Amino acid sequence: MPVFALGPYADPHRGVILAMKEHNNMTVRRHVGAVLAAALRHLEAQGEIPSGAHLVPAPTRATSARSRGGDPVTAICRAAQYPTHPVLRLAEDTPDQGSLDESGRRRNLQGMVSISAVPTRPVIVVDDVVTTGATLQASVEKLLACGGDVRACLVLAAA
Repeated sequence: MPVFALGPYADPHRGVILAMKEHNNMTVRRHVGAVLAAALRHLEAQGEIPSGAHLVPAPTRATSARSRGGDPVTAICRAAQYPTHPVLRLAEDTPDQGSLDESGRRRNLQGMVSISAVPTRPVIVVDDVVTTGATLQASVEKLLACGGDVRACLVLAAA
């Protein structure tokens, strides 16, 4: 599955992501949504992703979303003005991934992603940061296993 990153997880990308995610900066989410829309249009024009694909935000725990004033990735997808399907969720008891290595992250997510519906259009999975790819992999696997048509993944930054 192709994964496209808008840049490295370093300043200024890191600062923007932390502002929208950890500091609940709602305004920056709209601006990042505009950047996401531009990136999607560019990838469509290059033939990298299909025109008219819908977006599926990577999953997050409901408690994390509530503490952040809503899920920032869902917010930027909606701000991009692409059809958005927030259908993936992480189980509430999913341990934090921060201190885990790649294999630990993959084990940590096994069986922890649930899906509430399967979009009927081709989709792009969107996340803020890719570190090991474990969350994207678990998301894509869940969508494909349920009959989804995943064409690519797009992240704001690669760590």
